[in-house]
Amino acid sequence: VGGPVNTYALASLSAAVFCYLLALLVFLKGGRSAERRSFAYVTFLIGIWTLFPYFVSTAADLSEALVKARFVYAAAIFVPALFFQFMLHTMRIVHEPREQTVLKGSYLAALLFLASLSTPLFIRGVVQGPPNPAIRPGLLYLFFVLYFGYMYVHASHRLLRLYHTSRGRYREQLKYIGLAFVVAVL
Repeated sequence: VGGPVNTYALASLSAAVFCYLLALLVFLKGGRSAERRSFAYVTFLIGIWTLFPYFVSTAADLSEALVKARFVYAAAIFVPALFFQFMLHTMRIVHEPREQTVLKGSYLAALLFLASLSTPLFIRGVVQGPPNPAIRPGLLYLFFVLYFGYMYVHASHRLLRLYHTSRGRYREQLKYIGLAFVVAVL
């Protein structure tokens, strides 16, 4: 904390800038497309999330690092819900009642996590250690990871089912989105 900015921190800053530029480009070119808008929103939030190493490495002390980490996680908390909303638009199933229920539940979970963000229940602290900075998770952080995983698995399952029944360019689009899922997890 407060030391020289390392390569990992600079890489996080570069990734964030890339996300912001991509989000802006998609937003400006997307017109009124709900699919493109939701992609731009989630990409913007991912950009904020990727700033964690940069923010922590530039903090003056651990107290400031914790404030910056919580700011980053205020964005990260909404990534699963916005990503799922993007996927619903992409898969053209945004109006299915079951998926609407899952989406509303996802936003509700995000709001509950957000309400706990300023407490040690979500993030207890920040550690600056080799190889890179990390949060000291609170009890609710485990539930955030489970929530994130559930939203990812649910969207992936729906995508795979839809891929098998699709044809043509739409099938190709779904294939590339599926590959992006795999790359994102790695």
